[in-house]
Amino acid sequence: MKKIFILALCSIFFISGCGNAETVSSEPARESVIAQSSVESSEESDELWDKMNEADEKINEFLSSDEYKNAEKDKKAEMALSFLEELKNDGLIQHYDYFEDNEMISYNHFNGALGGISFRDFNEKIDGLAMN
Repeated sequence: MKKIFILALCSIFFISGCGNAETVSSEPARESVIAQSSVESSEESDELWDKMNEADEKINEFLSSDEYKNAEKDKKAEMALSFLEELKNDGLIQHYDYFEDNEMISYNHFNGALGGISFRDFNEKIDGLAMN
């Protein structure tokens, strides 16, 4: 039940446009995850938070690379899927899904927080929602 609550809470952050157009994670997400994980020790929570930060840093670095920025949309998706598979194999993310129709990949951190990579163009007037 806790995992469902945490995923629902993180989904609200994701849908509401918290974060930037490429990735989603926030300080309030960390606080809510830690508050809801009374079963886990503080040390375990810190370790999960550190994994999430490391994954986010690597993802942001990947998304900022010239190779990724200059790639065509289909190639970007292929590159991102390959990169997320590496992060999963390294134990930095738990799971990812590619939503081809929505042109995005969502991924789960081990602490329940969600992140996403979108291949759609964003419009600043719509506060983080992808344009059709």
